[in-house]
Amino acid sequence: MNLTISKTESTYLKGIGIILIVLHNFFHSLPPVFGENQFEFSFDTVLLFWDTMSAHPAGIGSTLVAFFGHYGVQLFIFLSGYGLMRMYGYGNFSYRDFITRRLLKLYPAFTIALFLLLFYQFILLGVTFAVKTLGLFAIRFTLLANIIPGKAFTLCGPHWFYSMIVQLYLLFPLLLKAHRRHKHALKFIMGATILLLIFTNDFAASHRLSLYYNFPGNLPVFLFGMIVATTTGISSPRWLWMSIAFVLFVVGQFSAVLWYFTPLAFVVMVVPVALGLWRMSEGGFGRTFLLRTGEFSMYLFAGTWIYAFALDDVVCSVHPAIFDTSLPAFRLEYHYRSAFDACYRRRGHAVHQQILQHIGQNRMTHSDTTIVTTKRLSIKVLVPEDHVFIAELVNSPSWLEFISDGKGKSEEEVHEYINRIIHNPLCTYWVIRLHDSTPIGVITFMKRDYLDHYDIGFALLTRFTGMGYAEEATRAILHELAATGEHLQIQATTLPANTSSIRLLVKLGFEFVEEIQRDDVLLLVYSISMETFFNAKTQRTQRL
Repeated sequence: MNLTISKTESTYLKGIGIILIVLHNFFHSLPPVFGENQFEFSFDTVLLFWDTMSAHPAGIGSTLVAFFGHYGVQLFIFLSGYGLMRMYGYGNFSYRDFITRRLLKLYPAFTIALFLLLFYQFILLGVTFAVKTLGLFAIRFTLLANIIPGKAFTLCGPHWFYSMIVQLYLLFPLLLKAHRRHKHALKFIMGATILLLIFTNDFAASHRLSLYYNFPGNLPVFLFGMIVATTTGISSPRWLWMSIAFVLFVVGQFSAVLWYFTPLAFVVMVVPVALGLWRMSEGGFGRTFLLRTGEFSMYLFAGTWIYAFALDDVVCSVHPAIFDTSLPAFRLEYHYRSAFDACYRRRGHAVHQQILQHIGQNRMTHSDTTIVTTKRLSIKVLVPEDHVFIAELVNSPSWLEFISDGKGKSEEEVHEYINRIIHNPLCTYWVIRLHDSTPIGVITFMKRDYLDHYDIGFALLTRFTGMGYAEEATRAILHELAATGEHLQIQATTLPANTSSIRLLVKLGFEFVEEIQRDDVLLLVYSISMETFFNAKTQRTQRL
């Protein structure tokens, strides 16, 4: 089996990798959102993936690329290890010159992409630029974000790759030195690294510092590229290695231990097939397209924020029906759409309330704790029995960082906290649950003395973020609030540094209003008209 990869073939493989990455970053945040096992393993995520495949067979292509497209990153890591070994493996080189060349190749496109991202967020979206934003930009630009817990996805999530690949560049000379001292050193390091990942990544991920954000999680594939570059061929038949890799890749999607081998399995499985197709083909548009895409892969990757943020926002604006994931509420709205519209516009709230009686199971009352059921969630009013979950939530890293300013709560304080909420007529908390009753977050709704209208908020446990749950739940609650006709305007506040919250508010239709100072803390105030939200829901239904 020939393992030599030419420069043209390497560019072709980069074309495949960047297409997978671009499509993944575009589709994985469009509903139905089910997440992906990129940085840690979750069997629940796998089940959500299969449920989505079953429920949406027509969208199988986008579903597959949303879940597996991130493996395109592994092609770049493999090719980096392979290319560096072919270039520097057989001669002497200056460590300083090597690192300088790598950084000069990486930083121009990276810098331009970051400034374009800031322009998009702070000029086009109107997000207020705060002093803390400079700090976020600094840790991203200096490539330190990945080693700071909870900061790996600062500004633009996909840009975690830059910090990681530079770490591998810094490590390469040491790996090369080890290889020159012992021919099996790279294989030994690969095995030791995989064991390290199996036993420590879950612990690191629980502290918001997955090893896959940094070089250890990607070192095995990088080492594999180096090993392939020093191997002229293998005696075992190609079909045997590819078959083993395919089985390992498939089974690894369901096994918490074998999952750590799936990046290697993907490379072993895909690279020979891709090279075989390339070498058998004689030309054509597809071959040329992949080659040209590979040539511009560095710039396409730098612009991943466009596919991850901007294009999703455009789709939301042009085709908002794609974001309607509250199926039970949608069916009710479909049946009563004309009556809702007529009474809301012409006959006032009295007749509107009569129509709401037909939807008793979705009325927002405390007598029935189940408010609404969406495709993936059940949303219920907070009750004292939720104290264990609330204790975990209010002491979670994101709550401490963005809501309570680092102040946690004891078990006794949690009981008092829940009791105050339940008995406060101006405050309601709803607990977001999966359909298996697992609590994952809350939606808050209260009248604050420093705001003109009721304030809505949302918070999820860290392990359930990035899957679209917050958007799905908040849309459902906003839909119910709009249906009651009791609130003409709803507001929301957030810290300037909480960029994920800002993006969600903008996606939901909230508009920035002003900055306010509260207890020496700068808050951004957003607002949404319930009539505007209601009309937008009606328009989505009509399009469907």
